Amino acid sequence: MKQYILALDQGTTSSRSLVFDHGGRILGMAQQEFTQHFPQPGWVEHDPEDILSGQLATAREAVSKAGLTMADIAAVGITNQRETTVVWDRATGKAIHNALGNLGFDGVGDVRQGKVIDLELAETDEAAARAKIEDMCQKLLANTVIENYAIELGG
Repeated sequence: MKQYILALDQGTTSSRSLVFDHGGRILGMAQQEFTQHFPQPGWVEHDPEDILSGQLATAREAVSKAGLTMADIAAVGITNQRETTVVWDRATGKAIHNALGNLGFDGVGDVRQGKVIDLELAETDEAAARAKIEDMCQKLLANTVIENYAIELGG
């Protein structure tokens, strides 16, 4: 009978996974740091593939350390980088750019605006800019890395 909980903790500097039993005891734990990219002062980016592969690796390692398999897991709890954004290509499921992070709540607008410029979406004509963004949104699916964990872990 499934009676274990897998907790996925996706932080701003590392991926961590823990397996708990019914009594709340930690049976297995794994953690893996990932590279921080600083393209300019006040900006932080993460490679989405690093985040995904690290989280999957720690999940598998924690379950293994607990002497279990994924089939023994009854539920998954997730905490994630709420201020981080990833845009995925709907057709391929691959990220089109690094995840855009936030070094502090005050900088989130600047980070996202900067990346819009980097993605060459800025236009002098507001209507043209809106049309370009709407077109891109039709082609892309913005979601969290978490949704991809579920797919990679088997549903």
